[in-house]
Amino acid sequence: MLLLILLSVANAADLEWTDPVSGSQFSFESLQKPEDDPWIVYPSSDLIVSTKYYFNFGTSLKQQCSGQYVGAIEVIELWDEIFESCDILGRQEMTSYGLINPNNPQAGFKITYGGGDLCSESYEGLDSIKRAATFKLHCSNYETEWEVVEESGFGYCHVFLTKNTPAGCPVTSTFHIRKEWWYLAGFLGFVWVYFAGGIIINSIRGIRGSDAIPHYKFFEGLLEKIQGIFGSVFVKAKEKYMIAKEKIAKKNTSYEMV
Repeated sequence: MLLLILLSVANAADLEWTDPVSGSQFSFESLQKPEDDPWIVYPSSDLIVSTKYYFNFGTSLKQQCSGQYVGAIEVIELWDEIFESCDILGRQEMTSYGLINPNNPQAGFKITYGGGDLCSESYEGLDSIKRAATFKLHCSNYETEWEVVEESGFGYCHVFLTKNTPAGCPVTSTFHIRKEWWYLAGFLGFVWVYFAGGIIINSIRGIRGSDAIPHYKFFEGLLEKIQGIFGSVFVKAKEKYMIAKEKIAKKNTSYEMV
């Protein structure tokens, strides 16, 4: 159980960002969706060709693209899914952040997934542009749907989506707690319930003393092993220290004789 908790904490994606200039902190954990139900946006659709953007925050898509699990993809369907192709728009491991308005953190912030597939279009003489996706989160008290916006001359290469959401507002509460601490609090609560409940149940069964503690013998043996390991390490370290001390003393004696 402890290993699972630690692995969950270690693998939990960081769904927070702090602007290094203003110090404003943002949390977009509310935008994370289940792996099998990601965000889907339809930038264009007709009877022949349909384009979809699939993306998520804090977890990779369950749907593969080019045999890879990434953060954002573009899927093009022809004739109602008779033919389907996909391009990688961006990867979560290549995420960058920034304020929508550098002079006003209250306006919101943006998340960019880079490292997508090579773009087939050239722009200003550059022919090695990789695709990317930027998500602009405008600070708002209400939630709106995602919208696709054109903000560059090579919109096919770099997709921009915008949304009004409370997640775009700086976190003002001083009691904002990272999810890792919630994992830790949950684990400690589980440990307390486990031992307290076990002691109560064993007491009802008539078991008294240290034997009433769940798995007391196991933890006692584990503690002895840990003490033995640290004890042997300490003894070896002490022996090396004494040997080094004796060598230094012999050298000093030889210098004095000379």
